[in-house]
Amino acid sequence: MSIRTRLLNRFFALAGVALALNGCSAPVETGSDPVGKQAILDWVDIALSGGDCATAVAKIKPLYESPYSDNEVRMKAASAYACYAGVNFFQTVMDIEANSGDMLAGLGEGFWPTMSKLFPSQGAGLDYRVEGAVLAIDALQAALSPGIALLPSNTINPGGYNEGSVFATDRISDSNIFMIFNAMAAIGTIQSRYGVPDAGNGYKKTALLPWKTATSIGLDGDGCAYVSALMNLIDALGATAGSVPANLSTTLTTVHDTLDLGVSAACVLGCKGLVPPAIAPLNPRSQWVNSGCNAAVTDCARCPDALRDRTKCLRANDDVTSCAAAGIINFINSSDNGWLGP
Repeated sequence: MSIRTRLLNRFFALAGVALALNGCSAPVETGSDPVGKQAILDWVDIALSGGDCATAVAKIKPLYESPYSDNEVRMKAASAYACYAGVNFFQTVMDIEANSGDMLAGLGEGFWPTMSKLFPSQGAGLDYRVEGAVLAIDALQAALSPGIALLPSNTINPGGYNEGSVFATDRISDSNIFMIFNAMAAIGTIQSRYGVPDAGNGYKKTALLPWKTATSIGLDGDGCAYVSALMNLIDALGATAGSVPANLSTTLTTVHDTLDLGVSAACVLGCKGLVPPAIAPLNPRSQWVNSGCNAAVTDCARCPDALRDRTKCLRANDDVTSCAAAGIINFINSSDNGWLGP
């Protein structure tokens, strides 16, 4: 049964749940009891069906942060946080399909502007779109397949009730499918806040993303969250190529292949502290900045696995993760496949 069918079945089942709950007192809401746990999940679904993000998060958070959390709870938490990010599964799929032509025009002309168009944010303190997308990604990273053995270096949120993995292959299929849209939301909303897209000029950026060196202020915050979302998007696209409708698969596969190539090269340049010769000073878009890293200390042959964890950028020029992240930001700011603008 496809995720679309399961979600539709769940939606119609909620109508009966809502009527039942209106007609009698609700069960005690406690994760330690199966009936109470199901009541919590049903209340979250009811809130989400009405677009009430705040209630959905308030209902699921205590259960999600308890010993009774499991993959069903984590997926529900992801949905609740995704509500704040403006991610609605069916609507988002339709929006991406409607903009697939633009996305296939190339990364610079299509992908980055489309992310800013579909997932706007007015700014920190004015909405919770960035926060919702980032927290949804956290929850999805913890929806692991049974029996997964995690090494400490690959574990996200170690010691918590929702330990996650940096590897998409460790997660359940539904998590990776939903990850695609939440990672896109994180990319678009963070771009909106820092790149100030111009809606009247094809959503090109009007400001550079600020995390251009390994020691840039904020790299260990929204900067690393942005790069982490991009890495998780690439991974999720690679893991779910055959799990989405055929008309959407072509677009997402093209995006994956182009992103993977450019981002991988950017990580190496960031780790080595190099500016690519193809973006020489004579190029008017040449705003690539040396990451400030020393290849003798931070050299990497590919993007570090730790980049998938938004908390792993230490904002130091001897930290491989920070160096690679700065390389990716420069790729987006300055390459022909990056986000076009000044």
